[in-house]
Amino acid sequence: MVSIDSHERSKTIIDSLNSSTDDNSIEKCLRFFYYFTIDEQRTDWGQQIYVWLRPENRTENRILLTNLTIRNMTENKWEYNEVTFNVLSNNYTVIFR
Repeated sequence: MVSIDSHERSKTIIDSLNSSTDDNSIEKCLRFFYYFTIDEQRTDWGQQIYVWLRPENRTENRILLTNLTIRNMTENKWEYNEVTFNVLSNNYTVIFR
């Protein structure tokens, strides 16, 4: 769990992932939960989560997997999200911002 304190405007989490050498599938699924606080007026304070994939050993820039905003929330609770993507290499980095 990663939280953002009131004095922080943003936070970036970077983690390298390695595909199993036994797993030859190209398609992968990233599953995670997220939470934005919603007030009664559904005020949008600009809360967003960007999730990027950056292939290791590639010169290509990162690839945007998803962008979540308050519009994706229906109530004050943890929301589940999953993103399916194609693996471009065995090693890659997932970036949450």
